[in-house]
Amino acid sequence: CYQSLACVSCFQKDCLKTSRNKCMAILPEGFLCTDCMSTRKRRIPSILTCRAKDHHRPPLFEVEKLLRSHLKVLDSKLLAKLKPTFNLTSLNLRPSKAAPISRKPRSKSTFNPAASVPVFDTNLGALELSHDKIILKEPKDDCVYIFQQLRFGSYDGLCFYDSGADGNLIRGDFAEKVGFKTLDPNNQRISGISNMVTWTNYGVYCGAVGPDSCGNFWELAFQGIENLTSSFPRYDWSSLNTEARVSCPLDSDVLPPSIGGQPADVLLGFKIPALVPKLEFSLPSGIGLYRCPF
Repeated sequence: CYQSLACVSCFQKDCLKTSRNKCMAILPEGFLCTDCMSTRKRRIPSILTCRAKDHHRPPLFEVEKLLRSHLKVLDSKLLAKLKPTFNLTSLNLRPSKAAPISRKPRSKSTFNPAASVPVFDTNLGALELSHDKIILKEPKDDCVYIFQQLRFGSYDGLCFYDSGADGNLIRGDFAEKVGFKTLDPNNQRISGISNMVTWTNYGVYCGAVGPDSCGNFWELAFQGIENLTSSFPRYDWSSLNTEARVSCPLDSDVLPPSIGGQPADVLLGFKIPALVPKLEFSLPSGIGLYRCPF
């Protein structure tokens, strides 16, 4: 709008000719930036043309409704490509002002070292007596996530399958190095647990990966980010591969000799069911053997 001299409120060029100070179009409620409405008296930008990074933006499904209500005709394919980005990008959160560094705040948790561990029947909600129940303890071993070593051109990338994500991430410098297409070069803001907001320092990328078991390639959008994870330990699979060959009908399947030893380069969320790794076997040692999509 700013480059084409169109109205930042209704997107129409004729609006500027009709009125220089204020948009005269009838717009759906919520289409204009509410923060700008409280600070500006002249032409108020819409939720899409507001340049203030700390102003509130609604989630994608609300933006889609408002755009369809105002524009009537909207390319649904464009919105489909933006959905992974909107799921990851925290457009509906305002960054909180960082509090000055001070002493550690007091915890709100109560503490009684003599208290026994409660046993809840989660069907009835009742408390059970622990002495007449079999109580299993969580294991103390390392948690082995689902990884896969992928090849991008002449580079190897560690792919981390994350069941808690519905979008895809990629290390920005890795995306630039292997030649992913840039969909949006602008720095993005994402949120995580407890609505912690961070800037990614990279834009949105796109690349097709495959082939899957049917020979197809999948064009996926990836949010670029400075760092995905810390470095994972390196696991030697030689003994587990021997166990798998003895106990499972693997035929000529290729098994990785090791995995890890570096941070993840790519994170794939569980948005597309066809790209979710499938559990093939559970080894006698308790390790799950998964078949990855690529």
